[in-house]
Amino acid sequence: MIEKCIARALGFTTPLLHHIDVTNIKEITVDSTFKTNQKQFELFVVNANCGGYEMPIAYLYLLICDGMVEAYNDPKNQVNTRVQVLHKFFANLRNEKLLPSFVLVDKDARQISAIEKAWIKNQRYLVIQKTRQIEAHQQFNFIEPSWIPSNCTGSLCPDEKIKEIINIIKKHAVMHPLIPVAKNTFWNSAQIYQYCVQVYQFCHDYNLSKLWGYLWVNWYNKKDWKLFACSAYSSVIPLARTTMITESHWRVLKYNYKYNYNQPRLDHLTQILVEQLVPDSDIKLTQYYTNHCFSAWWQTFKRDWNKAANTKIEPGMDERYHIDEVNWICSCPAYFHNPYFLCKHLVAKKNILPTFMETIRRHDYPLVFFSSEKVASICQENDPWKRYDDFTERSYPNSGNLHNTELEKIDSMKLVYEKVFDSALKLYEREKDNTHFVASFDALMKPIVKAIEECDKKLSARTQQNTWGSKNGKLAFWLR
Repeated sequence: MIEKCIARALGFTTPLLHHIDVTNIKEITVDSTFKTNQKQFELFVVNANCGGYEMPIAYLYLLICDGMVEAYNDPKNQVNTRVQVLHKFFANLRNEKLLPSFVLVDKDARQISAIEKAWIKNQRYLVIQKTRQIEAHQQFNFIEPSWIPSNCTGSLCPDEKIKEIINIIKKHAVMHPLIPVAKNTFWNSAQIYQYCVQVYQFCHDYNLSKLWGYLWVNWYNKKDWKLFACSAYSSVIPLARTTMITESHWRVLKYNYKYNYNQPRLDHLTQILVEQLVPDSDIKLTQYYTNHCFSAWWQTFKRDWNKAANTKIEPGMDERYHIDEVNWICSCPAYFHNPYFLCKHLVAKKNILPTFMETIRRHDYPLVFFSSEKVASICQENDPWKRYDDFTERSYPNSGNLHNTELEKIDSMKLVYEKVFDSALKLYEREKDNTHFVASFDALMKPIVKAIEECDKKLSARTQQNTWGSKNGKLAFWLR
């Protein structure tokens, strides 16, 4: 029986999309979860960040079924992949006038691809996978093109260095041109990128070539740097740094609304979402607007504020740090690492007792605004949809034009591989009765077959792969 419908999906928006006012939504988070219903549909949510708390504005059920070749060729199945379904869903949200400046997702290549097609302008991709280190050297001459992993077995990083490298990456992720690095010193996006790629030196000093290979291929190349670094767009900065608020959304759904139903029917789950969770969220939003309830972030903000207010300040802080209470920026380390951009210097300068209704977190200057008047979270001149600023186009040459020779070489090698494998299959068929030949042939092909199977397994995985382990294959290590 031919499966006539390969991709099954149902998406819908919630009343919160227009209750919040779609034009005020500048930051969204997209995430998915499994095992919420009997039919094993994957459930996606799009949450709008409303200044520190998130509200669900859209949901999507998605199931990709296995189908035969005839099903894929059926004109009814033009949308038959996960990326195509997600792209169609996000494109419909864009048609609803949803134009976010920031989209936070897990590092899922398929979600990122769909988001880029639906929303991001001037998207650019690196073409060649095998020449990443050459590209790195051509962008930054301090990178040695020959320093690559000799093998991919063993751990990426020794245990004693894990905490240090995580702190380095966290710092690089949140650096931004709006935040000073020293007294009267600001770096633009290109300077920050140049500085952050110095993580190569850390890896080189401790001979961590596998770690450097992983970081460059997955995080620090130009394409992926634009996806995870706050500094990629120089005029505004996101409020959230992770997708943990959406993870909390799934916890609320499963423990507050589905506690009596492990995996309900699809219509029952939809009823729970539409008639219980979303109306409760709407009531909560109204309570926030009318000062009858405080968001979870406010309790932490107030605690950090009181702690900073009670901290003794050493003399000479104005000479040591760049402190600007009007734009709410400071160059001290505490400000940089605080998720709400608080430090004792700014709190002392402001010298007020903030209230929930008069504290507004923003994407551009001032990053925190204290007033009862309503202000936009982004000034119109800084909105990416009004003024798009692709720093990679301006600062670096197009990598696709740098490697025409390598592309031609890879294309020619592809023809060689096709010819060799075709000849190998003919030899195998010809000598299939030759026991010694078959045994030797199988021994030679076994590692190749294993590597290809590992690649297929990684590409078809439904969950994000964990950090590379010692048992993972060499070839799949370089997959994107």
